This record gives sequence, C-alpha cells and structure tokens, in this order.
Amino acid sequence: MYLSRLRWNFGEQANLTDLTGAFDSEAALQQYLDTHLKKLYIEVRSDSCPPPQEELATLAFYLGLLEHLPAVSEYVFEKHSAAFWRTVLAHAEYAPLDSRIAGHWLPDVLHTLLDLARQGLSHRGFGEQLYLEPLHSRVNRLTTPADEALDVFECAGSDTAGLIALARQFGKGFERAGDGENRQTRLHVAAAGN
Repeated sequence: MYLSRLRWNFGEQANLTDLTGAFDSEAALQQYLDTHLKKLYIEVRSDSCPPPQEELATLAFYLGLLEHLPAVSEYVFEKHSAAFWRTVLAHAEYAPLDSRIAGHWLPDVLHTLLDLARQGLSHRGFGEQLYLEPLHSRVNRLTTPADEALDVFECAGSDTAGLIALARQFGKGFERAGDGENRQTRLHVAAAGN
C-alpha cells in the first residue's frame, strides 16, 4: 500500500510556530494535535487501474484494515518481523502469488490480512465486505491482474492483436472502429452507453 499523502486539517488557532515547538516531546505533540487537529485524511493511490468490477476492492481492503487496526497491528508487528515485511515488499513486484517468502506461503499471509479486513468491514455494518470478494478470489486462484493481462496478450498471438485483446478485455467502452469512421467518436459513444 502506498500512502501518497497525509492531508492535515487544522483549526483556525493553529500556527506553525506552536506546531514546531510541539516537537519537543511526544506528549507536547499529542497535546497540540488534540487541541488543533480537526481531521486527518489519508490519501491512498495504490491501485490506479483496477480490473473492471473491482474498482472498490483495494479501498475496501484498506478501510477494513484501518477499522480493525489493533488486530491488524498485532498480526503485522507481533506475528512477523520487520525483515519479513521488507522481504515481502522486495519480492512483490516479480514473485508469483504462489510463493513462499521467508518460510511463509504468501496466500496464507494474504488470506489472514483479507480476513482481518473483512472483520473490520463487518463491524461497520454496511455490508462492504462484499467488495473484498475479488481479492479473495484472486488469492484462491493464485493469480494477479498482471498474470491475467499477460495471458490475454500472449493468447492473442501478436503485439497488435494482444493490445486489442487487452483493450477489449479490460478497457471500458472499447470498440474497434471500421475504415473511415471516427474512432474517437465511437469510443465516446461506447463509453456513454449509446
């Protein structure tokens, strides 16, 4: 998960001089934040292009983890070492989902995190845990969106056919325009549902 930024919303009485002085001790900082911090937003941009029908899956995952933070913290910090999580992060870009990392089968780790997120969402009472289903399904199938996209591309037979197959499989509103037609208009009309 990549947190692209924290957005702080302070009250009108907050000022930079007092904030700087609050860094003298943890207690002083806590007092300053308790007094002046109105809201803290965490902007998450970890999944800029999810597969169709999975747009809310990662956001639900993060929300569920945040809602169940004490249990998540226990799992993350007490069950595994910082070295383990660094190793997971280092291997995440290229290791298949069906991998053992530092003696742990990655799908087991992911199922535990998904279950913790599901519990957090369940406590909210809005039925949001259903948004986690695509992630559970992926872990069960031991596949990622990248694996699926690569399969579509390779099965198409050529680079051009592969790109068209990817656009048809994962693009929204993609239609190949015929000779002489305005492709931009066709895409716009398809996206509008006409």
